[in-house]
Amino acid sequence: MICSRRPRKDLPLDRLRDRVLFETAYVCGARASEVCGLYVEDLDLRLDDEHVRIHGKGGSVRTVLLDDRGYVILLKLYLTRACYTTGPLSYDAVHHRWQTYCTQPDVEIDIHQLRHAHATELINTGRRRRRSTRTPRSGTPVPAMCRTRSA
Repeated sequence: MICSRRPRKDLPLDRLRDRVLFETAYVCGARASEVCGLYVEDLDLRLDDEHVRIHGKGGSVRTVLLDDRGYVILLKLYLTRACYTTGPLSYDAVHHRWQTYCTQPDVEIDIHQLRHAHATELINTGRRRRRSTRTPRSGTPVPAMCRTRSA
């Protein structure tokens, strides 16, 4: 967990977005580029079946179960507050934001290390990796993760 699960109601939307972005990288064990490539259609937030399809290298797609209730609540809060109106972030923007957050407490850690921290947590809890399925990527999703609902 990156920070307290209960974000302040007045937390600026851009900070909430960054928090969801970084937690997504950690919770899913995803690369920054994979998180940037998420679309709303890649999320399935139905109760007791929450999962996300991550589009990885080489066109592969893996399904990651979202078994962290706090993260799912945080994600739903962000999607509700954003109303899908902000555009997707570029890979460079993600790294820049991460570096900004790490500079404040004088921490030297790369965003990719979130992926390694996730793998370490799985090993430490006796799980080799999350149950996931891999399927070849078919087609390109149309609406971006943060696109307007009317689009």
